[in-house]
Amino acid sequence: MTAAVIILSGGAETVSVAVAERLIDAGIDYSVISLVPDSLLRDAPHCHSFHELNLAGAGLEEACDLLAVAIASIGGGEGSTTVFATEDDSLLLLSRLHLRNDLVLCFSRGESLRMGGLDKAELFEHLEQAGMASVLAPTFRLDSPEDSLRLAARLGHDLVIKPIHKPWGRTLDESGNKVITVGGRLPALTDVKRALENAWNNCDGWIAQPRLRPIRQAERSACVIRSGKEMRGYQIVERLKYPRMGGSAAWVSSSRDTDLLPAAFAIAEAIDLRGVCEMSFLEDEQGNPKLLELNCRPWLQFELVEASGCPLILDTLKAVHGQALSIQEPAFTECHWIQPERMFLSLATGDSPRMETLRALARGVRGKMVIPIYGSRLPKVKSRWIARNLRKVLPNGR
Repeated sequence: MTAAVIILSGGAETVSVAVAERLIDAGIDYSVISLVPDSLLRDAPHCHSFHELNLAGAGLEEACDLLAVAIASIGGGEGSTTVFATEDDSLLLLSRLHLRNDLVLCFSRGESLRMGGLDKAELFEHLEQAGMASVLAPTFRLDSPEDSLRLAARLGHDLVIKPIHKPWGRTLDESGNKVITVGGRLPALTDVKRALENAWNNCDGWIAQPRLRPIRQAERSACVIRSGKEMRGYQIVERLKYPRMGGSAAWVSSSRDTDLLPAAFAIAEAIDLRGVCEMSFLEDEQGNPKLLELNCRPWLQFELVEASGCPLILDTLKAVHGQALSIQEPAFTECHWIQPERMFLSLATGDSPRMETLRALARGVRGKMVIPIYGSRLPKVKSRWIARNLRKVLPNGR
């Protein structure tokens, strides 16, 4: 299918492990370039070569130089190299290399966009110019921290303020949460302005969106795979997250709903998507679904779509090379994705109603369930994961 397949592994590596398992199941050899030390994928089956990049303290351009050398060293014969980005840092590096035109790389991206969909300001401006304002969350580029105060005064309701893409190797605060206004009260807005002033130079730009509400009590997402004019789509529903405000998913389910797919297909067409894309939606006060952001890469819960019947990774491999997708439309199976640590924290802290959390666990146990990392079949993954988490909580990291 392709000369070389590379997993560019970063973050917590949950996505990386899942991508490797799908490739192994298909009998496809791959290489790993790890952006984190003590990778979960070291010595993984079918791994043709393993490279660990020490990017501690490296600036973005230096990191790109080191990555370009690592990719070139893998080789793999004639043809383009397919790379799976597994979080935003790795996708940022690939997007920068694509702009530099140093290597011929195939990875999921919106071909109509300079940054392939990673830059939220560019994305929303492009979609608005394409006549899709009706499905977009109102999005405003901030020129200065003072803009947040002026915008809040003009709109008269809460704003969610976030970088156009996650800063290279940084977070916005100690928890990594987005900067969010709380109500329209002056002290809260003043705190937001101060936070923005402290973080302003950490990234390439900032946007603000009005705080929207869940669709039928939940954030919902659409997954689209596109190869040329051929598209497939699936929907998932986020039932529980930790922390509840600004946190990450703890329980997500696949859905038979298709109401978001027309908008998702139109967005994929407008950005000339090549590969896979996950799009997140909330609704406005009138109940109209609005796009919040998108990820042109396998995202945290992509295993859920695989378990529900879609060969997402194999179809992504085909799509980035312009090949036809799987011949038969797979049968749908409802499935649940549960993250144990976040579920436990939600229970222990009372961040979410305990009965709601317990019902989530019970429903997941009764149905087809995906448990990331702990359900992995790869050797040493679970023990390395547990050891990594223990180092975070034990004194001196031992």
